[in-house]
Amino acid sequence: MPKSRTMWALVRLEPQLLKFLVLIAPIVVLHFFRAAAGHFRRAFHKVEP
Repeated sequence: MPKSRTMWALVRLEPQLLKFLVLIAPIVVLHFFRAAAGHFRRAFHKVEP
């Protein structure tokens, strides 16, 4: 019984998880790239005189 219950829970949650991932993933990726770009820019400015 527990196995079938967890399976049903997963089946019910999957669409919500996919929606959540589709909404959140791009924001996280953009934020990460922006932070990385800022970090590299600062590093390069420190190297340049």
